[in-house]
Amino acid sequence: MYHIPVIYFVLFVFVNVDFLNQLDASLVRILINLLVVVLTIIVSHISYKYFEMRFLRLKSKFRD
Repeated sequence: MYHIPVIYFVLFVFVNVDFLNQLDASLVRILINLLVVVLTIIVSHISYKYFEMRFLRLKSKFRD
């Protein structure tokens, strides 16, 4: 769910930061993929910890 916004963010950073445009194309591809994977995992963890866990705790209150 979070990978598309993370991809857009990483591509936005790579397009707008000048020194990243001077790197080799294969290195840029590797960096983009690595950053997308790592940032997606981080965002997903934060979402789970601070957002989804609250609703999971509420779920037990409304069970039969």
